[in-house]
Amino acid sequence: MRRWLRDDECSRAIRNESLLRGFLLWLLPPEDARAHFETEIAHYRAEVGRYDAIVELPVEWSATATARMQRVMLESGIRVSRALVEWAEWARSELEDDR
Repeated sequence: MRRWLRDDECSRAIRNESLLRGFLLWLLPPEDARAHFETEIAHYRAEVGRYDAIVELPVEWSATATARMQRVMLESGIRVSRALVEWAEWARSELEDDR
């Protein structure tokens, strides 16, 4: 496990089918594209809510190295999900002219 953790050749590929679909939304009518982004916004807002609920659990996040790293990774999920909400809201607004 330690050797794997130290490996410099870490894959950073992120596969997100929803983003691939977004790339191809020009194939659909604008109302379908807007619906896609509405779904994305709702999904990522719910993710943020789930992560926030975990952070609020009665856990001493600084008590151990394990707890600290769990908190660090929770923060990653929160920040990425918030960024995706912001992006999806922006993308939806870009389609407003297509009505």
